[in-house]
Amino acid sequence: MLDYAAASRFVPLGLSFSPIRGPEGNIEYLIWLRSVEDGEDMPAEVTAETARAVVAAAHETLAGGKEMKRFLLFVNRRKERADEKAKAIREQLLRLGAQRVDIEDQSTRGITALDYDCVVTLGGDGTLIRAARGLAGSGLPLAGINLGHMGYLTVASKDAEIPRVLDKLILDDFTVEERMMLRGRIIRNGHESPRDREWLALNEIVVSRKSSAGPVHFCIYVNGAFLNEYKADGIIISTPTGSTAYNLSAGGPIIDPVARMTVLTPICPHSLYRASIVLRAEDVLEVRIPLEEGGHAER
Repeated sequence: MLDYAAASRFVPLGLSFSPIRGPEGNIEYLIWLRSVEDGEDMPAEVTAETARAVVAAAHETLAGGKEMKRFLLFVNRRKERADEKAKAIREQLLRLGAQRVDIEDQSTRGITALDYDCVVTLGGDGTLIRAARGLAGSGLPLAGINLGHMGYLTVASKDAEIPRVLDKLILDDFTVEERMMLRGRIIRNGHESPRDREWLALNEIVVSRKSSAGPVHFCIYVNGAFLNEYKADGIIISTPTGSTAYNLSAGGPIIDPVARMTVLTPICPHSLYRASIVLRAEDVLEVRIPLEEGGHAER
């Protein structure tokens, strides 16, 4: 910020921080700038050393709201060196001041903010998505460390990046992004089957053909009103987070991951019209498959 001010012909006269966190729990800083006229020599009253001192004071003052001392490492043990990485990260967190660091490899279901302050996943995007389903509604922040091939949702992918991430968690130097999820359920022949249950998705819900060689007839309803129909291999209902996954491969748009909306994208539709449809997060989507095609209504 100081370099940008100098390049824009402004001189910083003062720097402080807000005593109240921002809407996403972030720390907000206030800087006073004065424009410098041509030929005017006015020394800056805020130096890099002063700025570092203000940032340190801000974190020390506001640390109580989100201080992280209890961590759960959710590990995908099928990844190479997963156990070794988990033990090393546990030791580093404890050295940095963590009070409790547990390792889990089965499920995050039932874990709440009463148990931990943060969950760190060790695996790939799939590991993070599985953890997110179990943690839905818990209010626990989730950070991912990539040990696999796909790490678009993770915050560190190289060994050299991991210490920096752990430092930021311990020092309260991070911002929490809230991501929307989808809730889906299956209705067969007009009735909810006892063997079916609700599904949560961080990326997308896909309704596709099971064994048929040809396209399936899908009828789309939004809030009970008919919207469109497709002859296609399937339908993708994506969150903004999942817009860069299967949705993108099927030709759908990329959405800001913190936005609140739903993207409906047909998979290989037998039609000249194949554009995705963007809907509100609050809308209820129904994907119906006519019974004469051997399908079931899906929601």
